[in-house]
Amino acid sequence: MVRLFCFLCAIFAGLSLKAETPLFEKNRWNVAIIIPENPEVDEYYAGQTLVDWCERVTGQRPELIEENSAIKNYPTGIFIGRTASAKAALISVPESEGDVAIRVIHDGSVFLLGNRPHATRIAVGRFCEQVLGVTFAFPGERGADWEIKKEIPLASFDLFQPDFKWRRITGLSSDDAKEWALNIGYGRTPDFSHGLYAAFNQKIWEQDPTLLADLGQGRVKPTGNEFAPNPNLAHPQAPAVGAAFVREWFQKYPQAFSAPMGVNDSMIFDQSVPSEGWFRDRPVRTDYVMVFLNKVAELNWKPDDDPEGKNHAIGTLAYLQTQRAPTIRLNPAIFPWVCADRIAYAIPEFAQQDTENLANWVKSGAKRVGVYDYWYGAGYATPRIHFTAQSESIRAAHQVGVVGWYAELGAIWAFDAPKAWLGAKKCERPHADSESLLDQWFQAAYGPGAIPMRNVYRTIEAAWDREIQRGGKNQWIQHFLHEDSALILQESERKAIDRCIQVAEENLRGSSTLRNQNYQWRLNQFKDAWTLSQKFREVVLARRAKPMDASSALVAYQNLIACEQSYQATEDSFNFQWGRYGAFIKWSDWVNTDPRMTWGDLISQDPLLVPSLRELVAKDTTGLSGIQQLWRDGQKNAVVVHQPKTSEEFLQDWTVQLGGRKDAEKSSAGLFKITRETGSLTRQEKVQPDSLIKFSVGLKATAGKVRVSLKFLTPKKPVMRAVECDATSGAIVLPVPKGATEVECKILFEDSIDLISAEIQSLALPR
Repeated sequence: MVRLFCFLCAIFAGLSLKAETPLFEKNRWNVAIIIPENPEVDEYYAGQTLVDWCERVTGQRPELIEENSAIKNYPTGIFIGRTASAKAALISVPESEGDVAIRVIHDGSVFLLGNRPHATRIAVGRFCEQVLGVTFAFPGERGADWEIKKEIPLASFDLFQPDFKWRRITGLSSDDAKEWALNIGYGRTPDFSHGLYAAFNQKIWEQDPTLLADLGQGRVKPTGNEFAPNPNLAHPQAPAVGAAFVREWFQKYPQAFSAPMGVNDSMIFDQSVPSEGWFRDRPVRTDYVMVFLNKVAELNWKPDDDPEGKNHAIGTLAYLQTQRAPTIRLNPAIFPWVCADRIAYAIPEFAQQDTENLANWVKSGAKRVGVYDYWYGAGYATPRIHFTAQSESIRAAHQVGVVGWYAELGAIWAFDAPKAWLGAKKCERPHADSESLLDQWFQAAYGPGAIPMRNVYRTIEAAWDREIQRGGKNQWIQHFLHEDSALILQESERKAIDRCIQVAEENLRGSSTLRNQNYQWRLNQFKDAWTLSQKFREVVLARRAKPMDASSALVAYQNLIACEQSYQATEDSFNFQWGRYGAFIKWSDWVNTDPRMTWGDLISQDPLLVPSLRELVAKDTTGLSGIQQLWRDGQKNAVVVHQPKTSEEFLQDWTVQLGGRKDAEKSSAGLFKITRETGSLTRQEKVQPDSLIKFSVGLKATAGKVRVSLKFLTPKKPVMRAVECDATSGAIVLPVPKGATEVECKILFEDSIDLISAEIQSLALPR
């Protein structure tokens, strides 16, 4: 221990400095970076981050030292986290909920400290931004922009106490991305998500099944996942179940701020629950859920160290049918997070409606209200960007008193980095000028290519603005995980983007500096993502060809296979090159329209083309063609499992789920007809192993948007696929996966449906 003490004293002998002495000068650091003895994980990473960036910016690596209890007085340095030196200097963080981080200068030393370990990492990120001059434009080792510095002055005081106490983005698939998010000011949020499925579990089912939902055909057994129907919250014992779950949550996670008691990710409630009206084209059940949560809050759920519940909460979701603000007074302990797809702030009516709804939640009695948004990246094949709507929604939420912001992201960083970066800065200060912030980001990201790349995003935002207007004020993550998202841009807009990318490349030529290479690295990432997007667009357009005869169907089939195989190679290459930084792209899984069966049947009408069709099937690496050829070859042996002839037979055998509008129109024409309504029709069938299932429907051309799906229920994860119907029909063929005993056949429709026929067939495959 004496040797260690002498060694450290020798190190610090050259580190003592006066208050005005720079931190770095004359090619040497005048300070060491010091972390606590036995640091928290976040404190350790904060130290590593700062050492790395100090070295990048100056070319010299400062000493990183862990405090030792044998040394009582450390010389000057940069102290990170809850060090003994910070405690001795009486350095503390202001008391506050959410994230707070400070930078304090004391006797020539710099103290970087957060009220929580992850907030200390935010303090380090701000030091890098404000003192070292780093702009964290992208995640990854080449994602940041900085200049080499010969001197780093002593830092000044800084307080990070953002206007939104909690700010978080999710879907960060790499350590680089998580580090980046903390560096630019995102933190972590309390627990609040889907929780009823966990509270009303198998154990509760065994004790009293009446606590679970009744959908008119008996109580629904718990599934153990968040997609389960919502339980019977009106049951007299339901609040006790909820309170027990919350109490056990805090016992299991004593550092937690709140426990998750959000509704399940389901539109299905107990059939005894009446609708309280309508909001955004959905029935409302807010008061029903909030009455339950009020009763939970009145019971014994609070942690022992907070008997009055002042510093803990019951987190919940204002989601789908519980979006609309309640008409009853809420217990202050309830912490709702109000879900909406706020890209629709591009529509003034939506912006006004959402702002008023948020204001009503804030006035409801809840002590805290958060916002839940959807900034999805990889779920769309065209960059999903609307900086104006994003900025305005953050400003409006803060103005009415919202204190938390949470957004699902799942980024393609090539497209989504400016959206996420802007969101962090706006959540810190909602009234900051968005255009100035974007100018800063684009300059840091692309340097000489900043102006043309900014124009790329202006073109994309204009296209989304047009699409949002078309979607209307009640839209919800329009085109998410759907091939339609590839068709947002018009041809003129695509060409304009191509020209801008070309100009950006030309502007970056002629310089081989490290900084310019980093600009090029980011531009290459965008170019590769853009190429992937355009390749997928070609696939979608190929699927939507309308051949009129056998020979043109053959040509269309050949083109589809070529487009899909070219796209698949590009997708694989992109994931290999860029997958470590962002979400893994699997747009190839989006087969929302599949013309193979229709085209194959059309080609088969010409016997001379059947050999060519079989050659195409052999080349089709997706497997879809092969499955459909198996069906085509064996269809004479197929067995009709279900084929209702009348509407009475259909309604007896199928489960109808509707929003419940009173003006919905039903008709006995065909099997089922309804207008001004969105819903689903579901039936389950037993299946045999080693067989194919075909599900087909016939429609009147006046029907709205309709799709059919098959979901095989297996001991593990269900296997599901859905396809869009055309104006008059739709069909899907899938093999029964191993272990499946049942299949759920579903017809989903938007706005209206006029169903003429529904047929389920089974074909046994040769063993």
